[in-house]
Amino acid sequence: MKQSFHIKIMLLVSALLLAFVALGDYLFFRSIKASVLNVAKITRDLREESLKMEQYKMLSDISGGSPDTVNGLNSHFIKDDQVVDFIEFVERLGDSSGATTTIVSLKVLPISEEYKTVEKLMLEIEVGGRRENVSRFISLIENLPYGANIENVAIREDSDAAGYWEGYFVVNIAKTKKI
Repeated sequence: MKQSFHIKIMLLVSALLLAFVALGDYLFFRSIKASVLNVAKITRDLREESLKMEQYKMLSDISGGSPDTVNGLNSHFIKDDQVVDFIEFVERLGDSSGATTTIVSLKVLPISEEYKTVEKLMLEIEVGGRRENVSRFISLIENLPYGANIENVAIREDSDAAGYWEGYFVVNIAKTKKI
């Protein structure tokens, strides 16, 4: 009987050890998975920053290297006091692409509670012109170095004017916020 009791205790201890080892393996796996996901995110962020640098160089060439434009593009975020300059820059991009642009609305929205110094600048833009001009303008906006996010794109040919295209889209860009 005593021997049977010792066997039961040994089996119970073995089962507990096995459970602890399994739990340890599970927690270790989760830790490795979190590290791999973090490395993947960092790699993606580096790739995006590299693309933004290339886009910045392209936009600097388009702008003719004017000091005002280059200074406005130097930052990854639009500074709080440079929103008007940015809007004028968007209008100049429209002119240089041969499209007519109208900024329908401008909204500044909070990103989240945890980001106190950054807000989202949301521009609703209407664009018109030949198809290639409208496409070029949207491409230029999409390739801004600010990480512009274009949403709700609608492009159609005007039924009244042959060869004239109209477009509408929303651009979201991060901007700094004074505290």
